[in-house]
Amino acid sequence: MKGIDAKERTWRNLKKFLPLVVGIFLYSFCGMAQEMEPQTGTLPVSPARKAVIETTEGTCMNVDISPDGNTLVFDLLGNIFTIPVEGGEAIQITEGISWDSRPVWSPDGKHIAFISDLTGAENIWIMDSGGNNKKPVSREKEKGFNTGVEWGPGGSFLLGNGYRYDLEGEKKALPSTVRGSEIRFSPGGRYLYANGAGLVRYNRATGDTVSMAPSGKRYGRAAVSPDGQWMAYVTLNDFMYRGESCNRLRLRNLHTGEERVLTDSLGQWRISWERFVFTPGSEAVIIGYGGKLHRVDINTGKDTVIPFSVRAHMELGPLVYHTNTLPRDSLDIRYIRNADISPDKEEAVFSALSEVYRISLPGGKPRLLAPGVAGCFQPVYSPDGRKMAFISAEDGEEGHVWSMPSKGGKPQQLTAYKGKYRNPAWSVDGNTLAFTEGSTGRNGYGRSLGKLWVLSGESDMAEIIADSIPLPNSLSFTRSGEIAYLGTGTGASRPFYLQEPDSNKKKVLTELPYYATEAVLSPCGRYIAYTWHEDIYLARLSPRGTPRASAGTTATPGEMPGIRLTTFRGGRQPRWKQDGEIITWLSGNTILGIPRRKALSVCENNHPGKIKDSIQPDTLAVFRYKRPLYRSGDVLVLSGADVIPMNGKELIKNAVIVIENGRIAEVGIPGEVDIPQNAKIIDVQGKTILPGFIDMHAHDSPPSDLLSGDWREFKKELALGVTTVRNPSTGVETYGLAELSEIGGITAPRIFGAVGIVNNKFRINTLEDARRLARTYKSMGAVFLKVHDSWPRKQRQLLVMAAKEEELNITAHADTDNYLGIFNLSVILDGFTGWEHILPVGKLYDDVKQLLAISGTWYTPTLLAMTGRLGAFRESYGLDNSRVMQPGISRNKGKQREETELIPEHSRLMYYAENAAQMSLSGARVTAGSHGDVPGMELHWELQALLAGGMTGHEALQTITLLAAEGLGMQNDLGSIEPGKIADILVLDKNPLEDIRKTLSVRYVIKNGIVYDSKTLHVIWP
Repeated sequence: MKGIDAKERTWRNLKKFLPLVVGIFLYSFCGMAQEMEPQTGTLPVSPARKAVIETTEGTCMNVDISPDGNTLVFDLLGNIFTIPVEGGEAIQITEGISWDSRPVWSPDGKHIAFISDLTGAENIWIMDSGGNNKKPVSREKEKGFNTGVEWGPGGSFLLGNGYRYDLEGEKKALPSTVRGSEIRFSPGGRYLYANGAGLVRYNRATGDTVSMAPSGKRYGRAAVSPDGQWMAYVTLNDFMYRGESCNRLRLRNLHTGEERVLTDSLGQWRISWERFVFTPGSEAVIIGYGGKLHRVDINTGKDTVIPFSVRAHMELGPLVYHTNTLPRDSLDIRYIRNADISPDKEEAVFSALSEVYRISLPGGKPRLLAPGVAGCFQPVYSPDGRKMAFISAEDGEEGHVWSMPSKGGKPQQLTAYKGKYRNPAWSVDGNTLAFTEGSTGRNGYGRSLGKLWVLSGESDMAEIIADSIPLPNSLSFTRSGEIAYLGTGTGASRPFYLQEPDSNKKKVLTELPYYATEAVLSPCGRYIAYTWHEDIYLARLSPRGTPRASAGTTATPGEMPGIRLTTFRGGRQPRWKQDGEIITWLSGNTILGIPRRKALSVCENNHPGKIKDSIQPDTLAVFRYKRPLYRSGDVLVLSGADVIPMNGKELIKNAVIVIENGRIAEVGIPGEVDIPQNAKIIDVQGKTILPGFIDMHAHDSPPSDLLSGDWREFKKELALGVTTVRNPSTGVETYGLAELSEIGGITAPRIFGAVGIVNNKFRINTLEDARRLARTYKSMGAVFLKVHDSWPRKQRQLLVMAAKEEELNITAHADTDNYLGIFNLSVILDGFTGWEHILPVGKLYDDVKQLLAISGTWYTPTLLAMTGRLGAFRESYGLDNSRVMQPGISRNKGKQREETELIPEHSRLMYYAENAAQMSLSGARVTAGSHGDVPGMELHWELQALLAGGMTGHEALQTITLLAAEGLGMQNDLGSIEPGKIADILVLDKNPLEDIRKTLSVRYVIKNGIVYDSKTLHVIWP
């Protein structure tokens, strides 16, 4: 284990406050209104903070040399600098909030090309060699330029993103042989050297390729010497266990084919390498590694550091950060899973908390229906309003289809045997009920198949009319009894079928966007309503053929225009009412609706290019419902344990903790704490007490979105001391699970989740699109958003702005670009609250440490999941490769290896654990997350890795207690043991400050003041 020296340790706690101190001196130079509007022609987020980072180290620096050999240009933290070739004080030639990188000198030395996202997406830009007259060359709007940019011979064109761009921005695709590669020209431009598949030389005249290095290995980009004799390239080993010198700079004589290693000190664990260059005289290579710029002589191998000092003027957006307070007595139920309004609009039914309720409109009190049926969901009125159908799903699995009088009464079971029944739908005449059966899998979108059943009023037996329809699926009937549903689809679209009810004959009615869901056909068969990107759309079927429904509000020739019905926030579950005259949908806790004719009136002569983008729906029903929290209402005293409160104090010996109404009332030592006479006292002498653990990255995946009972992954987490989980990328069902946990409907940790906003499932073209998405999830109970970095920068910033306006935190899945070797920390500049996963670009240096500390962004590396050592931990603890610990397996089964065996010194895990520890030392806010591969147990392993990387035991524990609570914005209620906070407490048999592995010695788990036996999860008090 590598440690941190005492002098550094002295400053660690003070440096924890660095982001706050810096925040006082970072100043706003633009008005920060409650609602920010994007600036025209530039990135939407305006800089609100300035900082200067002084450093002599840089991470992942691309470097080039001027044609005269006098000046170097390099990038550092999204800005571009120049220095004399012998080193010195750097001159910053780009600045601002844009991420500028990968600079390359033009052949005549007058210009520098670089990649910048100032226009909202990465593009090629050029500027004068001094940094003036910046202008974009390419005009891309999506992600790209993973391969950087290179000037063509003579400087008349540029290569990048798989294209050749002339200086006016016109582009032509490169040959497929080299399209995905990092490319370098040979002198004169006859050849291209490319590393897409191995390392090859491509003849531009003939199209022939020649392999330049052994196949089957990974290589960084090549560089060819100006005299044409030498090729330098980097060999890479990004994941396997190797020694310290696994990445090497090699030199090949292109005349003789001889090779040798120039340097083997590049470092470890890279999937790509930054641009490097030969000197104009071909006598040396200039390359960045180890945080420095190096000049390596190709004849002698002498490696000389080129010293530089940088004063980087940084501009950052406002940090998006909001704190929250958890309820004390009752919970407002906000996640309404399914809802329907009666045909006469006087009543409504809805599903929440795995139960079905009926209310009178407007504003009636919810009344429970079918109390004797376990797990009720998906209620739907018959067309005459006299009956209601719903499905049951015990523990989110199998159940039945039911019918009952809509005013209440005894439910009638309609199915003969249990199954995974879903999505009941009535025929227009109310005589037939259709539903599906099968498994929806984890993500839906047509990837699992099931059966389509129909039950006619003329028969007591349901029959299968299709056995391979994709699930989940919405069903709808025409007046003639045909059933419409979505098909599986491939690529960009999904077929929408119309099937005869008494045969297996079906036809494709139209094509819908691939990520469209919940499509329902009007009874007349002329209109479709569907959900796409969390919005509801209406499309008119064409009388000619089967044109594809438009993905948006405009259409190209051959497509049907779609009218977006959702305005203020998104929606789901569209339904046709009153024989197709009205469309309704669910938005948060509200049923909205609009007459079809009113919606169609926004069309001007039904021309696809003239569809207005918004209309105003009517509010038909609002569901307001409270349930009491599941917490202890009595007084409990824990007496005699040593307490690690995690609020700055290392240890309170022989402490007394008083818990009342589920919260901590007092903490202290005997004689200083008043013990109420009616208190239940539990003697915990010799034990150690900690706050409940918070897993900041737990991808729990319940088997269904219809969970109605306990689930083993949640129970395993709670049994191992995880009292709160944060799931940054899940489905909307996470909000319902959170409510079930809070009211005691399931035995589970406290749950906070976010739907992963990935760009192939959502549409975000404007700030209003982002606002609508943020409002949608907030209405369901979200406290934070999760954004993937597969979005262009503009769209990510729009989501940042929307999160700030809606008082939501926001975290970024920020490793996609970096896994491709393209170092990019623009999410930090944008003010994201959090950043998920390791930064897989090797060792991080002083520039990154300072930036993360200044930014205030929380960093959750998920070390075990991202470094290939999870299997070793599983084996050491006697676990197989299944997702969860199997029943009956002890948490300590098997011969546990020593720490040095589980986390070898030169392993990828140690490498990135050291990065995390060093960032924490520098003042960054580091938290721990398991990724959920081994629920509960994996978080304990994450602590062991952080300790091995250089944290103390107390610092490691902070990452899953107080720092984690702060990252969630829940520090008012969670994260430490002090008066006023919720009683989420662990009682351990051993002290983890003496051995971090003793976090597994959990005796009691206390959540909301309720005491569980960790081995059985039986409630032992109250």
